[in-house]
Amino acid sequence: MSKQSVAPNIPVNAALDSSMPAIPAETYMRYAELLEQRIEGKQHLTEDSVRYAFFFAVLQTTSIQQQEIILELPHPKLPGKEVDTYIQPAGNRQEIFIEFKFHRTSASSSPKPQKAGSLFKDISRLSSIKTAERRCLVVYLTCSEMAKYFEKNETAYSSFWHHPTGGEFIYDDTFLEKTTDTFRRANSDLHKARVHVVHSAPLSRGYHLRVFEVQRI
Repeated sequence: MSKQSVAPNIPVNAALDSSMPAIPAETYMRYAELLEQRIEGKQHLTEDSVRYAFFFAVLQTTSIQQQEIILELPHPKLPGKEVDTYIQPAGNRQEIFIEFKFHRTSASSSPKPQKAGSLFKDISRLSSIKTAERRCLVVYLTCSEMAKYFEKNETAYSSFWHHPTGGEFIYDDTFLEKTTDTFRRANSDLHKARVHVVHSAPLSRGYHLRVFEVQRI
């Protein structure tokens, strides 16, 4: 799939229009159903399969066309980096930038604070490009391992992990102060954000799905 250029920078700090979500709630519900099918089938899950299930849900429940979904778009602000997914604007729909993060139990020696930091690094990177004409989403699926970590370390993560759909939290220096050195090293280049929880749902076998919309502050 070819890579596309993005629109020029537009003034930041426009408020989110909650009456017109970037992606409709129906899409997230269908996405959760597709993930459940994969989880219950005990398939080997990867971040790619998590992304493809999302694309299928988008195509089934919205007017977005497959050719409008661009993978691995060069990041508008960070040379050599990419945004996982870009959805082109059309009609009244704004352009949408999406990062995916999937944490699963593995033999990896990566510490859990580092994994948590990688999620918030995606949030920070999206905040750096948020403008009035752009919507920025983080789609996060995790197994029970990281879910238990967030619950165990409630002092640091309760403002983010326990919000239901419709909640929001602020990612800033105050948030960082409650985390660990390992987390902060993964997020040395902080771009503050107001993060709206657009979908939050537990799935089977201890998995959890979260979708966040990122607003620069």
